[in-house]
Amino acid sequence: VYKTDSWTDYSAIIPFTVAQQSFGIEGGTSMIIANTSDSRNIDSIIEQIKARLPAVEAFRRQEAPSRISPLFSSLQGIASGITVVVTLGAIIGAVNSNLNNLRERARAFAIFKAIGASQSQMVRLILLEALILGSLGALVGLAIGYAILQFLSIPISEGLSVRIELLPSIFAYGGALVVGASFVASLYPALRVA
Repeated sequence: VYKTDSWTDYSAIIPFTVAQQSFGIEGGTSMIIANTSDSRNIDSIIEQIKARLPAVEAFRRQEAPSRISPLFSSLQGIASGITVVVTLGAIIGAVNSNLNNLRERARAFAIFKAIGASQSQMVRLILLEALILGSLGALVGLAIGYAILQFLSIPISEGLSVRIELLPSIFAYGGALVVGASFVASLYPALRVA
């Protein structure tokens, strides 16, 4: 088992003949993974493989889940749909919460207006508050999610499980989604209060 900071992390490296026997494909191969030193050559290499071995499927790593199993492709679609529904629900809930919160603070906003605050200053104040709260919520949520995912693994067979790979890009996307949803949810209440 090697720690390489690549996709081979936590992999058991075994002889090819042992793998063939384990998976019941003696004398055959289920998959060959090729790494390139220059990523600009990937399409050229894929075309060369297809030309020389027409019966073989060659594709990029990002396409692997949907090519290997249609189940993965449908799971990605379902996960995307769930993300959209949850985000819309969160925005609607946050709009309602913001409206109630701002309604309770109507007296403070009236005082701001009375001492000369402009409409744009009121809107900026409310949007800045929403961005700060959204950023704090994203940080806390991402920290909790990261801590929980550190201990999760997916069982493949008896005695064998795969750890979830934690990609920084996914956490960045999640953080941006939370902050963006918080901002969008505060637009209508900010304009209404102003």
